[in-house]
Amino acid sequence: MLSKLVCIVQDDADDWRKESVQMGRIYKDAEITVAASGARDGSEGCFVPRPPLQPVVRLPYGDPNQGEYMSATLFPDALDTTVSETPLGSRAWITQEWMLSARVIHYTKARMVWACRTLLKCEDGENETSGDEQRLFESARRYRQAKEAKPASDSSMDNEEILGFYADWCDLVSTYAARSLTYESDKPVAILGLATEVGEGIAENYTSGVFHDDSLLNEEFHTHCVLTQLLWFAKSTLTRPLALQDQPHWSWTSTIGAISFLAPARAAKSCIRELNHVQTKDSASSWRFSARLKKWEARREGDPSTRSGDDYYFMEFYPKGSITYGGFVTQNTKLFSGRDMAPGGWVVFDVNEWPAEPFYLAEISTNELNGTPDGSNAMFLAEIKPDPEDGMDRRFKRLGVGQVIDQTWFDHAELVSITLV
Repeated sequence: MLSKLVCIVQDDADDWRKESVQMGRIYKDAEITVAASGARDGSEGCFVPRPPLQPVVRLPYGDPNQGEYMSATLFPDALDTTVSETPLGSRAWITQEWMLSARVIHYTKARMVWACRTLLKCEDGENETSGDEQRLFESARRYRQAKEAKPASDSSMDNEEILGFYADWCDLVSTYAARSLTYESDKPVAILGLATEVGEGIAENYTSGVFHDDSLLNEEFHTHCVLTQLLWFAKSTLTRPLALQDQPHWSWTSTIGAISFLAPARAAKSCIRELNHVQTKDSASSWRFSARLKKWEARREGDPSTRSGDDYYFMEFYPKGSITYGGFVTQNTKLFSGRDMAPGGWVVFDVNEWPAEPFYLAEISTNELNGTPDGSNAMFLAEIKPDPEDGMDRRFKRLGVGQVIDQTWFDHAELVSITLV
């Protein structure tokens, strides 16, 4: 019986650590997975009540004189009909369970939905938006093809297919991080099977949320791809529980809460030098690189929640290119001033408070808009006690991420060798 294959002794931490890492393989090898996606909890099964759905409303609009019309479509039952919005879709473990399964039948309050790695098909013919699994595995396939087609003598990997993969991975991580876990310690484990599968597909290593090929780290484009994955920010106040203290501070796997990624960084130019992935004595893994480092100086700062609500005022603190993305105003966004009290930029601290300890800004990458400078993407860091075994490099932990629009901010800043733990 299948139940014997996936049996985990309840309340046995040792058995859980042993068996939980095998769950990805179990779902991957299954012929088909049946998901009671519409069930609120274990007391309900696949066949939950299915009341008649409200009709879809289409509102036409356009120019009657020219005979051209478009329509806006409203789905009153979207929460019941969209697989990702079902009760099961709120759980973090289903991210890899759904994605690694070759075939899934979802039982929802609205309909049955067939899902595989290429499509979603509803029993009643309604459309279902492609999920993370279809997008990620397809972009991973294209990424692998782009790498294999790259001539050995070509050091440039400026390829939209490759950038597309990292964008899809970051989107998936954002979805995963917003889902709930019964046990906080499951945060890195519940996605490990999926990450391992994807890493094998693109021939790269996976470490605490980041894909990397150590043989390519000296190539500017691959450095850029790693930085894209490191520049995440909190969408809500994050916690760093003791259960995740073995995870590196630079990784979202050390946190509980919703995150997103700095979209402009995908097109930014890297400012760091000599990126290396290293192991240190007291951390699972670290990143070592050289970057311009500026100690924070007392400046006027403000929380947008205390302002008058003028969105145009907020936008003055963002690079112009970021406004295309609507800025990055989360409930935790904090604004700060630069020279002569002009807008300096914004930051989202992971724990939503200005640090009491001294901290620094490291310039990670720079943005351009129509060929002109458009601010820097920065990581906010706190220096920690040096480790003699790490040599002369200074060691830092992550505090948050933001953008600096003051073009003079990093003038005369020292180039420092940083170990990010």
